Amino acid sequence: SKIHELIICVIQSSHAADLRREDEPGELIDSVEPPQASLSMKDGTLIQALRVLAAALALRVALVVIGVGQYLVYRVETSTPANSLLTIREGVALLGLGIAPYSGSACHVPPLLLWLLAPTALHTYLYTLPNIVCDVMGALMLRQTAQQLMRRPHAGGQQRSSSTRPDGGAEASSSSPAWLTPNAVMALYLLNPFTVASCICGSTSPVENLAVLASLWRATAGDAPGAAFGVALATYLGLHPIILLVPIALLTAQGPEDCTGTGQQQQQQQEKPLAGHSKGVKVEEAGTRTEHSVPTSGCRGRGIQAVWVRRFCSGGDPGGHA
Repeated sequence: SKIHELIICVIQSSHAADLRREDEPGELIDSVEPPQASLSMKDGTLIQALRVLAAALALRVALVVIGVGQYLVYRVETSTPANSLLTIREGVALLGLGIAPYSGSACHVPPLLLWLLAPTALHTYLYTLPNIVCDVMGALMLRQTAQQLMRRPHAGGQQRSSSTRPDGGAEASSSSPAWLTPNAVMALYLLNPFTVASCICGSTSPVENLAVLASLWRATAGDAPGAAFGVALATYLGLHPIILLVPIALLTAQGPEDCTGTGQQQQQQQEKPLAGHSKGVKVEEAGTRTEHSVPTSGCRGRGIQAVWVRRFCSGGDPGGHA
């Protein structure tokens, strides 16, 4: 039918116009930020990150000076016999007397960690210095992980913008809250009450957290040796991080976008050249049903007009039905 061919030509021409409109460089030029604006945003992001770090350091130092850390040393909510500051001091005292710390059951800290924490373990205030350094390094790794995840495509298949926002970090997708930025993630970690308490009480939890965050950071970046080293170090410091071996391996091999099901979206994007034809067929069928919604009731009747209507509605099949 000529009308049928005319509808197909109109749909194909409109689809070709849409493709040309998407390929125009004008919209891409508008989306690119000026270099000066990008530099100012990065400076603002760095300043906010430094403010978060300064606030976290000031809070920890203040709590240690007023004696809250010495009180939390004896609390079971913040430390255990395996990672307590008292265990570290006991091991250091045995070393000073020339006795092997592991000859009895007084010391449960790994030898490498005991050697690392021994210089500051007996000091009144500096015993928290290694923990503060580990917290800062872990927060920076967590910030880098958040930036990498926010630059990746989300489950909807749309690419997240890699531009920075004034409030810190890469611009998140529409499904993420507006306040969720890499600096916000870092602040949530550094200002967490349990993170602060485990730091100022002198336990070895900040060192274990640093190893776990390092493995997560390298796994997100696709660095298999770095992720394996982080899991091995965390398992050496405390046996329970061994349960992260399989998740970290899957994250390193497949990537976070595949873990959220974006691989199917990428496969659909590869089949994009066929999307125009299928779209035209769908629109054609929808338009045919809309235009002939009234006379389709005549398809059930008899005569030459009913046969012609059935053939036109079914796309040329005499036995088709609308």
